[in-house]
Amino acid sequence: MGKQFFYTRKQVMPAPKGSDKEILIKECLDSFDVDEVLRTVENEDGTITVALKDGHEESRPVGREPSKGNKEGALIKARVWVQSQIQLEGVDIVRFREISKVYEYTGNPVDLGTVSKD
Repeated sequence: MGKQFFYTRKQVMPAPKGSDKEILIKECLDSFDVDEVLRTVENEDGTITVALKDGHEESRPVGREPSKGNKEGALIKARVWVQSQIQLEGVDIVRFREISKVYEYTGNPVDLGTVSKD
């Protein structure tokens, strides 16, 4: 296990019966190995998607079987490989950017606003 980055993941859960709320948001403390980061993408809502070098298989719907009459056919599912992705938000973005700054070969942080493109 390499250097772990711990972040808060929000999990939406159904509220227990009798609760005045429809859903509950549970906060979980998760981590990933920073050496396994492939790339990051900043989303329009201000969150960051971190793509990792690994993945897993998921079962996903790909269509329906034909059926007689007006009935809907049975759902067809296929196993697909999905790249692991992490969603970061808020203070976790600030912390992640701080540990993943671009470094020159000397080990000094580079201010990307002053780097010459020549």
